[in-house]
Amino acid sequence: MASQKFRKYYVRGSTLPFEEDKTHEFKGHLNLCQEEIPPWAQETKRERGSRKPISRNLNAFLNSGLGGTVFLGVIDSGKIFGINMTKLTRDHFLKSVDNLMRRYDPQVLPHQYSVRFTPVVDAKSTQEAIVQLLEHISSEELTDADKERKHIFRTSNYCWCHKDATARYNSGVTSTDFVLEVIIKPWDDHDPRNPSLGEDERVRIQPYYNNEEGKVFFRKQASVVQYTICDLVRMTRDEVQKKYDEEMDRLKQRYEELLRKKALVDGS
Repeated sequence: MASQKFRKYYVRGSTLPFEEDKTHEFKGHLNLCQEEIPPWAQETKRERGSRKPISRNLNAFLNSGLGGTVFLGVIDSGKIFGINMTKLTRDHFLKSVDNLMRRYDPQVLPHQYSVRFTPVVDAKSTQEAIVQLLEHISSEELTDADKERKHIFRTSNYCWCHKDATARYNSGVTSTDFVLEVIIKPWDDHDPRNPSLGEDERVRIQPYYNNEEGKVFFRKQASVVQYTICDLVRMTRDEVQKKYDEEMDRLKQRYEELLRKKALVDGS
């Protein structure tokens, strides 16, 4: 399961020191999958949708092999606003990410991704106030009753935790704004935990992941591109050929090394 991680803080209205590229994506919403896109933002026959599910970007980072991070609470320009969240809605988001990763084919294993929550503070906040905020967030824990309640995923309707957050806000109880970072780890063919395409462990090849809609995306610079089955067949064939060529070169070098050693022994 993804875990909550906290590091330092962001200043509201500041800009991230990098742009969207092969490994960075900015989003101003929390809609992970297509089912969570609200009706007013969905694509129709007449017009394009104003939102795309975050899953497309996570899937592209996985398939491109380099990994990447989706920053939520940051607009396209890189400017930071944050998203207001309680400890309950943070827990909801963590479990929602886990739910999404299990819907991929093959499933994305827990060590391949993580979620980080970074608090957003006002520019005028004192250092003392920031330290108190960070300590408060770190001390927040879910009750046993909170842990037992089931969250509702895959819908644009509010879960009970979102209704609770709304009720807290209406009663004057403030919560913290966060930038959420959903991190996809780079593919490591030396990690035995990672799934491999094929059964030959000597030549480990990264599989291509279908997202929850059965689609396959790749990252191209700062954009996401959907690939067809023909594209995947060609890429897989090329990747397999490359891996086996590398293995053949390694074996050839090993063979030549053994011949040199044998010649030295025979000549002594």
